[in-house]
Amino acid sequence: MWLPEVRGAVEALPWLEGFCEVRLDHGRAAFSVRDPSPLGLRSLGGAGSFELGPESLDAYREFGFPGFDRPPVTALGLLAHRSGPDDHRAFGHLALWLAERFDALIDFTDELPRQAVELPGRLREQPYGLDGGGRALVHVGDREFLAAWLRHPEFRLVT
Repeated sequence: MWLPEVRGAVEALPWLEGFCEVRLDHGRAAFSVRDPSPLGLRSLGGAGSFELGPESLDAYREFGFPGFDRPPVTALGLLAHRSGPDDHRAFGHLALWLAERFDALIDFTDELPRQAVELPGRLREQPYGLDGGGRALVHVGDREFLAAWLRHPEFRLVT
């Protein structure tokens, strides 16, 4: 998630503690969801172990942030510890829930399928630098886009 101001995982603790078991370790929050209802889900189907912590924007800064009204100031990485269908769904809902609270954009890391890029909301391709030179692209979307992608029958997030 790309944030418009400097914030950290520790700021998510009061939000997460209401429905998760949370442990803070070196600026990273490790947590398991015990009640998925705040995320708009009835169950997690076995999913629910995640991490939230600081990420670097350095690889992106060298190319700037073309087309962004507010370039990000900092980033928080959200990680899922598994990659099954239930994990994709839980991860997506959790990312949306946190992005709403942090007023964040979502860095999808992987390339999205063609049908996803036609959904409502804003989605941009963002260049970033590769180790050893060169560049690659990621998709960065707003919360409206992520909400629409979550409703799509071919939704996936975690690879």
